[in-house]
Amino acid sequence: MENIFEHINDILSDWVPINVGRNLAKDKYQKYIPTIVKRLKNKNDLISYLEHILTDELDTGYDKNNDKHKHKQELDRIIQEMLSSQK
Repeated sequence: MENIFEHINDILSDWVPINVGRNLAKDKYQKYIPTIVKRLKNKNDLISYLEHILTDELDTGYDKNNDKHKHKQELDRIIQEMLSSQK
């Protein structure tokens, strides 16, 4: 498998919660990757950090208490992809 940092960057680039496009996302989200990799061993820490990105870093209006929020399903998908990259 490719380098874990590259793999996570690919996942984040497909995520694009602020619709910057895949190519720009590859650069924009790189700063989050080291912290994400550190949190891969703890799903709750990973979820908290990704929610932090959505709310505090990207100001998407994400509401972790709203299961119908537009980013909730996508967040669940990328968490599963990231966690499966550890296997």
